[in-house]
Parts: sequence; C-alpha cells; structure tokens
Amino acid sequence: MGELRIPPSDRATLGPNVPYKGSLSSFFHNGYIKPTDRSKIPWWLPLYFTQASSGIGHSERVSPSTGLNLVSRVLLHHSWPFRGYRKISRDSYRLLMENDDQVQYGSSVRGVDQTKDGKAPYFNEAEVAAAEQAYQLKKRRIKWLYIIIGSIAAFALILTRKHTYVVGASPVSPGKSRPPVQTIQGPVIDSNFADPCMIKVNDKYHAFATNKYKNPTPDNINIQYATSPNFKSWTLQPTDALPDVGDWARMGFIWAPDVVQLNDSSFVMYYSARTKNITRMHCIGAASSKTIAGPYKPLPTPIACPVSQGGAIDPEGFQDVDGKQYVLYKVDGNNLINRTSGPFPTPIMLQEVSAKDGITLIGDPVKLLDRGPQDGPLIEAPTLARVDHGDRNGPIYFLFYSSNVFTTKFYDVSYATSLNGIKGPYVKTLVPLLVTGDHDGQLFGPGGLDVGPDGKAVFHSAKNQNALVRTMWTGQLTFKGTQVSI
Repeated sequence: MGELRIPPSDRATLGPNVPYKGSLSSFFHNGYIKPTDRSKIPWWLPLYFTQASSGIGHSERVSPSTGLNLVSRVLLHHSWPFRGYRKISRDSYRLLMENDDQVQYGSSVRGVDQTKDGKAPYFNEAEVAAAEQAYQLKKRRIKWLYIIIGSIAAFALILTRKHTYVVGASPVSPGKSRPPVQTIQGPVIDSNFADPCMIKVNDKYHAFATNKYKNPTPDNINIQYATSPNFKSWTLQPTDALPDVGDWARMGFIWAPDVVQLNDSSFVMYYSARTKNITRMHCIGAASSKTIAGPYKPLPTPIACPVSQGGAIDPEGFQDVDGKQYVLYKVDGNNLINRTSGPFPTPIMLQEVSAKDGITLIGDPVKLLDRGPQDGPLIEAPTLARVDHGDRNGPIYFLFYSSNVFTTKFYDVSYATSLNGIKGPYVKTLVPLLVTGDHDGQLFGPGGLDVGPDGKAVFHSAKNQNALVRTMWTGQLTFKGTQVSI
C-alpha cells in the first residue's frame, strides 16, 4: 500500500477522531497533504471521497441511480496521477468507518513528541484494514454495476441485430467525404439527365429521364432516352420517348419516368406530369408501347392523383416474383406548403395494378414509409428491390428513396428494409447509401436511384453543385443481409 508522510509544519490541528467530510480536492488543497514531490498515494484513497463529492448524503448508501456517477469518479481518480504529495506515516490520519458503510476521513494528529523517531504520526493498522474492507465492498458493487450495464448493452445489441438492422455506426454528415467507392462510375451522361430509370432488354441497357425543355423550341423532349451495350458507355438518343403527354398534362413539366416490361413483352411507362387544370399540381400518368424505345401512347387520365394531399410524383414500377405488378409513388405533400400551413406527410405509396396491362388499379394504395425528422421536409423517388438470401427464411425488400431538398447538399439516397413482405413494415437505416462528398468528393446531392434486377443502379448528381443540371452516374449494389453497399 505504501506509506504516506507529511512534515510536522504541514500537519493539521484537528483533534482526535474528528471526521473529515469534505471532497478529495479540498482534502488536498486545504493543507492536509501538500503537493511537493512525486511519491505515490494509495490509489484506493479517492474512493472514500466519491460520496461527498457527488452529493450523496452521509447517511445514505450508494444506490444504483448514483452508480454511474460513482464509477465515473472512481475511474477519474484512479487514473489521476497521485504523485505530487509528501509521504505521511500511518498514524498521522485516521479513516473512520461509520454506519451504513460510510467512509469518512478522520484525524488523530498528535504532537511531534508523540511520534516515533521524530517522524510524523502514522495510520492505525486496524483502521487501514477497515478502510480496505470498505473498499472491497464498493469494488464488488462497482463490479456488479459493470456486469448489469454490460448485460443490458449486449442484450440490446442482440435485439438490434435481429430486428432493427441498422447499417453502420453513426450517420454521415453531408459534405463529409467518405472513401471512393469503386463501383461508382460517372458521369456516364454528362448533360442534364435527371431522375433516371434503367431497364435491361435483350442484353442492352436503356435509360429514361426527366424532360429536356426550354420554352417552345424544336429540340424540346418530354422524356429523354439513352442506350448502352455494356452499362459503361452511354449514348443519348435524339428521339422523344413520350411525344404526347396526355390531354390532362402540361408539356414541359414531365418528371421521373419509369419503364417496365409486361409478361406479353410490351412496355409501360409511368411518369409525373403537371396538370392543366390545377396550378402546380402533379399526378401520375401511364403510357404503353410495343417497343422499348417508344413512342409511348398515354392514357387520357392519370392513374394516381391525390389532389387533396398535394398530388403525386416519382412513380416506380415493380413486378414481384409471384407475378403481381405494382406502382410506387410519392404523395407530394410538400406541394401544399404554399397553400396552407404545414409541414405535411410525404408518404411512399404502393399501388397494385393488373399484371396484364400494368395500368388497371387493384385495391387501394398502401403506405410503406413516410418522412421523419432526419429526412427534412420530404422523402421521394422510391425504388424497390427484392433479395432472397439462403441464410434466412423469406425475402428482404429494400425500399430506396431520397430525402431532403434536391437543390441542397443534404439530398441523398437512403433505404429501408422489410422482412415481412412487400407491404412492410419498413425500417429505415441510420446511414444513407449515398451522400454529398461521396466518391472522393465528386457527388453533390445524389438522388433518384433506380435499381435493376441484377443489382446495377443509376442515379443523378448535381454538376458543379448546380442542381438544375443533374448528370447520370452508375453503380453496382451489393446486398449482404439487410446491408447494402455500392
């Protein structure tokens, strides 16, 4: 344990058995021990000051509610370098054990003439032994506290891994660069090709994107179209895949198309369009074609138009393995913000449609997900992927979406997972798949992800941080359990 010494000139004048009830710092700095050399004080000594320092009454035991405070102080004092204090012999001060396991510091200082060999007094061995016994009791309490906390943490981790499926350890701040991702390539289309979708037909890749429209000019295109033989080199085609947008829609406001192939090898295009009769209101339209390149012929009316909720945008077609056909879309609740007080829900909806024509609605739409505090004013641009793993029963559905505002650096690609079928419930991950600053700082406001059946994906990123020019990028998704990387 080592001995503690203090010179006679520095001794306190307390009477015998007077308990010291102050904190450890005041014990040292009020003259009981002077910091003059680097000798070591017993490391267990600070334990007897944790109660007074942490506000625990002298007639109370250390309760679980104060256990964490006690542990933190023990760790602090244990690591504190008690090396700057003169040694005092064992009879100079006395540790008194009182009721309820209380530890108090008492002094039985005597004159120099009462000491041995003219040295300072020393601790009584019985009192030191009592102090050691009390310390061991506290040590056991701390040990059990650690065991309880560790057990709770381990149990929470098991539940998290089994049910929550959180990817990563902490959210990534927008603008903070992460390591370059090797599968990301781009921009593969260096002009404005926003909200892209992709489909593979006969070993060839086809991509469609939001309109290219600048007032009435001959080169206006409602739906852009590009092709690739290898998913690496892409060629913009000069044709408009949707020259007729439908009687209900306004030219020049056609967004976020998606194309699916039906069982009869025909194709359906879903798209967002601004309505003619309601200002700044978008709805979901559908058009069909016998060929992938089009031209697609629209329906005379939209297939989804929840006007009272703000309209709808960003459709996505999906065919499940059981043959059922669906359309996902975003309810454009944030569109109401200029009409009345908000904020408003912006849920992702799932609408079953006929597998025969991809257009006829079956039943009512089902809400899959809605925005949360971390999503800003909205979530949008949904896309769905199903992954079957051999190490578990049933598929995992991955619902990808973008959150925040597309003109800002906070726009991203996030996802949620469902272990209980296509209708959810879906659990969001904490870490987005793509954020500003990814790919060695080259991505800004990435969004509009679309996934093919082979895990290949396309998305857009603002060019030179200008969100009005969004170029197309590609990547390969890798699924591992409920985690996704690109």
